Amino acid sequence: MRSLEASIQNDWPIASWGHSTTIVGVSGGPDSVALLHALRSLAQSSTRLIVAHIDHGLRGVESDGDRTFVQQLAADWGLVCETVQLSGPASAIRVKPNEESLRRARHHHLREIATKHAASWIATAHHADDVVETLLHHLLRGSGPRGLASIALKRQIRPGLTLVRPLLSVPRSTIMEYLSEHRLPFRVDQSNASPTFTRNRIRHELLPYLRDFVGNSHLDQRLWQTAQQLRDEHSIIEKAATTWLEQAGATELENSMEFPKEVFANQDWCILREGLVRVWHDRSWPLREMSYQHWSRLSRFLQQVQHSPHPCRLQLPGSIEVQCRRGRVRFVQHADAADQPRMDKP
Repeated sequence: MRSLEASIQNDWPIASWGHSTTIVGVSGGPDSVALLHALRSLAQSSTRLIVAHIDHGLRGVESDGDRTFVQQLAADWGLVCETVQLSGPASAIRVKPNEESLRRARHHHLREIATKHAASWIATAHHADDVVETLLHHLLRGSGPRGLASIALKRQIRPGLTLVRPLLSVPRSTIMEYLSEHRLPFRVDQSNASPTFTRNRIRHELLPYLRDFVGNSHLDQRLWQTAQQLRDEHSIIEKAATTWLEQAGATELENSMEFPKEVFANQDWCILREGLVRVWHDRSWPLREMSYQHWSRLSRFLQQVQHSPHPCRLQLPGSIEVQCRRGRVRFVQHADAADQPRMDKP
């Protein structure tokens, strides 16, 4: 088994990030502390690491302790530390914690910090165990190939800024060994044991059951390999979708995107769907609310408009409306589409 730092070098060579600024998301937990220490050890003189800590304020005094710990750790290691304490509208998360809401809030603020420091990279501490848990999570939700491919090593957020997960091939056990070897302190988030979050139940209940059921100590590694194979195969669809988007002749507006309707004709749906997923991602539309049924309705709608000259529209979750008229298909997010009349069929 490769060491933690060797794994980072293999998956994310220093040559690709050593002369730029990287925002490192640090919660104070074992994974992010190990990531920060390893990146600092690998960094060159021209490397700039910025520590970013997003405090959701969900655990009261413990959250305050996490923030103080990360600030002190950054100071001890001579690194700039940016902290964000969520308040105002974001504090609504406290009423009903939701994994997706928390994730979106973190990514939003990490992007803002990256913009402030003109960073080229945002590094987070997702690791091999997260890949396995995400695979099972998405399988239980009925996700397609994209979801089952689990977590990607890299994802471009916008031109010049890429999200990277350097520990993605490193299991949690190796991370804990690394922390012990270097005598690194870390914080323990007690909410990771709470059954409130589905991921915790997968980690503490489903995976142990599956290991016993299969009777194979290598189950986690096999699931990780499955996710990687799916990721490799799905990357072919992603490339085809990128090409389709580049050639689609789309018009981008502030809250909408418009295409000639003929670009949806005679194209494999898996490629169209991946391209549209990219549209949802880029515009921060609520992708998780799009179920299999919603995508199926959208597929039928785009097929039907090819044969109808009449204006028509389709309502989707998150106040997203698809309109077709005068040979153009427009995807638009309304501030409030509750009162919009609905015509699903051309």
